[in-house]
Amino acid sequence: MENFTDPEYIRKQLPEDIKILNERIGAAFKRLPKTQYNIMIVDFKLQPQKYNIFVNAFPKGRRIKSTPVHSIDIHDLDYLEKVIDGIEFQLTKVYRGFDETAKWPSTGKPIINLRGDNIR
Repeated sequence: MENFTDPEYIRKQLPEDIKILNERIGAAFKRLPKTQYNIMIVDFKLQPQKYNIFVNAFPKGRRIKSTPVHSIDIHDLDYLEKVIDGIEFQLTKVYRGFDETAKWPSTGKPIINLRGDNIR
C-alpha cells in the first residue's frame, strides 16, 4: 500500500496525476457546438478521502452530462493546487464539498462552495 504522505511518492505521483488528468479531460472535452463545459473538483470526505474530478458538458436544450475523469488519492490542498495548475485546458473550474474554511495554500484565498459555482 502506498504511503500518500511520503515525499518521494508524492514527487513521482504528481506528474502522473497531471498526465492522466489532461489525457482524460481531452477525451471528454468534445468541443461540440452549443455546448458549455466545466471541470468540477469534488472534495470526497468519506473514507478514503480523495478528490474526484469530472468534466461537465451542458448541451443547449439537453441533459447535463458529467464524466468522471480522475480521482486523486493524495488528500492535500497543496498537492491538489499543483495538479490543477497542471491542467492544460482553459475551462471554468467548479468546486464542491470543500470546507468553508478551506484556502488555497499559495494565495490564502478561500475555496468557496456557493452552489458549487466557484472559479479559481
